[in-house]
Amino acid sequence: MIKEKRRRRRRLKAFAFIFIFLAVIVAAVFLIYTFGFALRKVTVSGNTLYSDDAIRQKVFEEKNSSNTLALMLGELFADDVEIPFLESVKIKMTSPWSVDISVKEKTFFGYVEGRARAKGASSGDATVSEGISVSSDASGDGTEGSSYDGISISGDASKTASYYIEPGTICYNYFDSEGKITEQSNVLLDGYLKVNGAKNESFCVGDYLSFHKSDVIEYILKMVSILEKYDFTIDELDVGRGGSVSFSYKKITVILGSDSQNAEAKILRLKEILPMIKKKKGTIDLSDWSGTDDDIIFSQDK
Repeated sequence: MIKEKRRRRRRLKAFAFIFIFLAVIVAAVFLIYTFGFALRKVTVSGNTLYSDDAIRQKVFEEKNSSNTLALMLGELFADDVEIPFLESVKIKMTSPWSVDISVKEKTFFGYVEGRARAKGASSGDATVSEGISVSSDASGDGTEGSSYDGISISGDASKTASYYIEPGTICYNYFDSEGKITEQSNVLLDGYLKVNGAKNESFCVGDYLSFHKSDVIEYILKMVSILEKYDFTIDELDVGRGGSVSFSYKKITVILGSDSQNAEAKILRLKEILPMIKKKKGTIDLSDWSGTDDDIIFSQDK
């Protein structure tokens, strides 16, 4: 009887010791997790469109954590943070209490204005009413059919970019050097070329721009490169039905035509002509200029 009581006491002591030991470990882990990995410093790199604060706010809004360990676990297993105009957002722990948010911005060549189309809908169907609507402020709750909580460009609240564009909405469709739409937005970014004349009735990310001539994108790329080489800055470029390219420079409309063979010679000739017609308004037609003669047609506006 006495021996049995002693055995019970030993077992109880052993259980108590194990319980206390485990409780101490759990408490230590909790304290280390809570205070040892408490986020104190966040650096942001690679961003030019958004302020550091805007990136921080959006990342923590998505990840919903102020703990470095939780952030890293979220980085491994949760969905990536999606922010307009950004190709990727990577979070790296630099110490137990600090992280670096590294962003990579998308590269665009220019943009076209047009109606957004739902993914999977036909090109002519731009009125599908599904998805999430564009928000001009940051007050939405992000639910379907309501405004989306956007993110302001360079701290400008009037330029709040939403990740979702409702089908049928007129928006800015940004494309890359291959003519592929890689971003749709309610916000117009500064410094990108506007191209008019695409055949597309509506646009969706992943679409390629379509023109009446197959090599127009290559021609535009070549022409813009030449214009930059000779210090011409243009904001807008028009493509006609036959693939003819034209643009406005100050008060002059320049028609380059559809033949890219003499593109650089045409721009050099244009540079020679412009000082002669300074302060005049009209149209220079270089579409048929072969580069072997000096005859250039300038039609002055009355």
